[in-house]
Amino acid sequence: MRLYELRPQRRPMVVRQIDEPLEDDINKVFAFLQEKAPLAWNCDIDIFRGIRKMPNGLLKYGDSSAIERSSTNTKNYYTILMDQIMPAWQGYPHRGRSFICTTVASCASSHVTPYQMYPIGDPVIGICPSRDLWESFKCMDLVYFENLFDACARYVKVEPDDDVATVRRVVSLMDWEWPSIVGTPEGRRFFRDLIGQYFYHAMQKADPADYASFSDFLAFILDPVDNGFKFKKLSQLTPADIDPTKQAHELWFAGPAYLLDLDALQVIRNSKA
Repeated sequence: MRLYELRPQRRPMVVRQIDEPLEDDINKVFAFLQEKAPLAWNCDIDIFRGIRKMPNGLLKYGDSSAIERSSTNTKNYYTILMDQIMPAWQGYPHRGRSFICTTVASCASSHVTPYQMYPIGDPVIGICPSRDLWESFKCMDLVYFENLFDACARYVKVEPDDDVATVRRVVSLMDWEWPSIVGTPEGRRFFRDLIGQYFYHAMQKADPADYASFSDFLAFILDPVDNGFKFKKLSQLTPADIDPTKQAHELWFAGPAYLLDLDALQVIRNSKA
């Protein structure tokens, strides 16, 4: 998913005004956040998200787990694989029910309103090694992963679709077909074409015989540890988890949070200057 966009798959994301009458009083808002989201308030890492402007009030409440998010401008293959199929991603927040965020406010403000996020409680935070999940894998940009997975679906004669059942079926059938991919000229040519079209550079493991199965191939290219992903509880997040040489890091977490409108906050501060 490209950074900081949210397109609900079934129903609007639950973001609303908070119930408490804070009257856009900055001191009241800050005191409220310190009380209701103390771990986020005291965290050394700021978390931001860009969302279309919402009226009425500095502070909003949202719960990402209330919806199943669909990736924007691409099929949902990698989200399904990460959330529901690949064991290596267990422990990470469920991306399909997460706020997708950034560590830099300016990265959250392109064409939308930047909000500072204050997760409630102590959720697990997924940390990308780059500013965008799409750019976080060594072998390939995820913009090409859709094409790769579509090609695999067609190879096993399945109509490409990014629902969970279809993705599971494609993986299962590709695993079943793997011996013929390894053992026949046609299969090996198909695999070489995948590598040639969709990967950045010549891979160390560029032969289908290098993998025990299609699942093993996916585990290699999407391995979170090898590609530099991390996950930590909010209470354990420190500046050491953020690479200062990077423009930003994409973060994601699932569950409830308070959202502070940074544009509205600046307007109030300017009016009192």
